[in-house]
Amino acid sequence: MATGKFSSVKKAVSAAEVGENIKSSKVIAKQTRENPELTIAIANAAERVTTEERLSEDVLNKIIESDSELKLAAKNKAFRKDLVEILGKFQGVGSGGSRPSTPDKNTPSAQPSSDDELTDKFGFNRTDFTINEKVSSETYQRLLLALADIPYARSGDIITSEHHNSLRAVVRLLAALINDASEQFVLSFAPNFLPIALPKPPREVEIRSGSWEVRFNRAAIPAEANGKVFGAFIVQLPEAARILGMIVRGKRVGERRENPKEFVVSLSAIPLKNDELEPKPLINFDLASEKDEFTAKASPKSSELRVKNETLLYAVIAAWEGSENTARFEINSIQIFCER
Repeated sequence: MATGKFSSVKKAVSAAEVGENIKSSKVIAKQTRENPELTIAIANAAERVTTEERLSEDVLNKIIESDSELKLAAKNKAFRKDLVEILGKFQGVGSGGSRPSTPDKNTPSAQPSSDDELTDKFGFNRTDFTINEKVSSETYQRLLLALADIPYARSGDIITSEHHNSLRAVVRLLAALINDASEQFVLSFAPNFLPIALPKPPREVEIRSGSWEVRFNRAAIPAEANGKVFGAFIVQLPEAARILGMIVRGKRVGERRENPKEFVVSLSAIPLKNDELEPKPLINFDLASEKDEFTAKASPKSSELRVKNETLLYAVIAAWEGSENTARFEINSIQIFCER
C-alpha cells in the first residue's frame, strides 16, 4: 500500500471532497486541468488546514508559500480568492472544529513575489507530492515532464500515435509510483564487430580498413594493425524504450605506448530506407587515453531519446586509427540501458 503525504490527506480530507470544491471554482478547475499536480498541492494544503482553528493571514501565507505550485498559481488574484474560500471549508476539521462555508473575508491577499523568487515549474519539493517514499525525485520530475508532453486534442484534430504514446508513458510512470514493476532493461552484448566499408571520399578513391580480431569474449585491435580499424554490429532494442545510457568495458594493451590517433565507440542509428551507410551517433565514447582495464559510461544528449525500430536500425560502431607504435585496445562487453 502506498504511503506518504497524499495518503495522509485521505484520513481527514477525502479526494472526492477536494475535487468537488475545485469544480466549484471555474478558475481553479481550469488551472488544475492544465496543471494536474495543482490538485495534489490543494489537497495537501486542505489537510494542513484541518489542524487550524483559525485561518490567519500568516497561516494562509505559510501554507501557500510552502508549495511552489500554489505560490505560482496564487499570483492570480481570482485563483487565490477561490483557494482561500476552499481552504476555509476544511478549517479545524482535524482538531474537532467546525467547517465554515467561507473564511474570514477580511483576510488580505499575499503580495505577489518577484519572478526571481519563483521556483521552476518542475523544481518542486518532493514532500509536496509524496506517494511512495521509495520513489526518487527524478521519477516525479519525469512524471511532470511526461504530463507536459501530452498534446492537447482539439475538436476536429486527428488523434495520432503521439497522443497514445504520451499517455502510455504517463500511465507507466504512475504505475511506478504505486510500486508496480517498471520495465527497465539492461542489454548486454559481446563485441562481435563485423568489418564495414568506409564511405568513398569526394575523389572516389577507395579506402580500405582493417578488421577487429573477434574472439568468444573479446574483440581486439590486431597486433599488426597500422592505419584504420573499423567494425560494427547490430543491436536489438525494445520498441519505444527510452535509451538511458551505455557502458563500454575494455582493456589497453601496451601501457607505455603513445595514444592512438583515434579510438572511438558509438551507439548509432541508421535509417532503414537509406541504401547508404549514414549512421547518426546517439552516444559517443572517446577512449584513446584510457588506461589499464576500464569501464566507460555515457548517456545520450537527449533525456527523451526513444527507440524507433520501424524506421531505424541501431548499431555499435568502433573505430581505431594508429601506427605500429601506438597502443592497442580490447573491448570485452557493451551494455545498453533502456526503460519503457
